[in-house]
Amino acid sequence: MTQEFSTRNKVAVSFSRAKDDMVNLYDHVKFLYQQIALLQKECDRLRFMVGHTKAPADKILVASARGKRVHVSTCPFMKNVKRSSRVVFVSLDQANLKGYKNCSCVKG
Repeated sequence: MTQEFSTRNKVAVSFSRAKDDMVNLYDHVKFLYQQIALLQKECDRLRFMVGHTKAPADKILVASARGKRVHVSTCPFMKNVKRSSRVVFVSLDQANLKGYKNCSCVKG
């Protein structure tokens, strides 16, 4: 009888730990979905800004995702960078905070 109780206790503890793990995993997944939603909103905002901006092309700041310098979109260096590899910045400060240095085409 004692061994049966011990086995039941071990199983109960095991199920309790599994439940705790599942709750923890659920919380992590919920957090990740929230982060995805925030990133999608930011992406939509940036797409809107780039697609509908009234600013001239020489005011839009872009960089290569693998590069080290931020450029205006009309810079000759940006001709060779694929659109899919470009990073668009709202401000020069934002680009500098991300570690990008200014190209000579950027007045700032």
